[in-house]
Amino acid sequence: MKDALTRQSLLLEFISECVSLQSVPELAKLITDRLHWICDYDTCAALMHGVDGLSLSSQDRKAGSGAQIHSDLLLSRHRTALSDAMAKGSPTMAHYDESDLFLLALPLGCKAVVHGALCVAGTAKRFSQGDVRHLQHVCSAVGGALARIEALAAEREAETVIKLVESQLRVAAEDRVLLAEQMVSIVSHDLRNPLSAILMGTSLIGNGEPLPGKKERVLQNVQRSALRAQRLVEDLLDFTQARVGKGLAMRMTDVNITELIISIVDELRLSFSNIELRNHDAHSGSAYLDADRIHQLLGNLVANAATYGATGRPILLEYEISAEELTLSVRNEGPPIPESLFATMYEPMIRGQTQCGQRGVGLGLYIVRAIAQGHHGTVNVTSSAENGTCFSVHLPLDGRSDASSEASAQT
Repeated sequence: MKDALTRQSLLLEFISECVSLQSVPELAKLITDRLHWICDYDTCAALMHGVDGLSLSSQDRKAGSGAQIHSDLLLSRHRTALSDAMAKGSPTMAHYDESDLFLLALPLGCKAVVHGALCVAGTAKRFSQGDVRHLQHVCSAVGGALARIEALAAEREAETVIKLVESQLRVAAEDRVLLAEQMVSIVSHDLRNPLSAILMGTSLIGNGEPLPGKKERVLQNVQRSALRAQRLVEDLLDFTQARVGKGLAMRMTDVNITELIISIVDELRLSFSNIELRNHDAHSGSAYLDADRIHQLLGNLVANAATYGATGRPILLEYEISAEELTLSVRNEGPPIPESLFATMYEPMIRGQTQCGQRGVGLGLYIVRAIAQGHHGTVNVTSSAENGTCFSVHLPLDGRSDASSEASAQT
């Protein structure tokens, strides 16, 4: 009774260990180390179907715990029994009278799916029904482990293939985007010269002898269209530089803030007569800025306000100077920005719907953010039906300190 209970306990331990094994060699080692505790035999051979196909392992207990079977005849008989058990999907017994050898071979798995076979042999001793039952439990556990190992290998292979395909698709998409952006940069750059020639020609014509009313209107339309195309080309060049290069080029100098803002507003009023300027501080100040880029930033925000705000209502441009920061704000009345646009409004080619059904270019806010980041600043927006929409840009007065602190942080 004690021997039967011990074998049962060892069998349960063997089965539990099978569950955690991850490879065919680990299973072969478990069989070599533990199977003789469950069934008494002289030689053992296992034929297991793993990731790389069928592999055979053998053990000769008479020669030593880790010794393999070296008798070709004995190994051949094991192979025959293993093949029969795999083919039939059921236990196979054989007896060789001349050597008084008894063999017992069992499939690893079930009749539907056989992952290999296990064969034990002994001399002058038949295997009992208890041996057969215990070995069947062993083979069922090993077969299940082999099925799991095969499934894990297939899953890992599939994941590898998926990752490879995803990587290839990502690289191809990035190449396409880069090529498109480079083409935009080349075409935009090449358009600057003919546009400049058109503007210069219309300017010369306009400064010459007075033109009849109809021709004067045509000339003005040509100038406005050329200026609009020129602004679009500049936006496309800035977009490409920000996406492909290392951000927008900046020419930073010490600038008188009040003088800069007043000059910008005076120029913008030529196109947007409803701009109102407000300074929250009586004193002036200076900042380390790129004046042209600040002009471009405010121009884009004012144009955005005119496009999407209430028609004919004032556009309020405010600026405030603190001890360390310049805040520029552009506020307009009108319908609030839909919540669905807040997450993507600074991305390129994201364009809102105007009241007239027209659409914007889609790069204005993207460039605004790029200019702010080029000054080590930030942009935020608030929008509601009661208070309108307000874009606020926060810039450090001395961008040099931010740049040096970033450089020291990176090193």
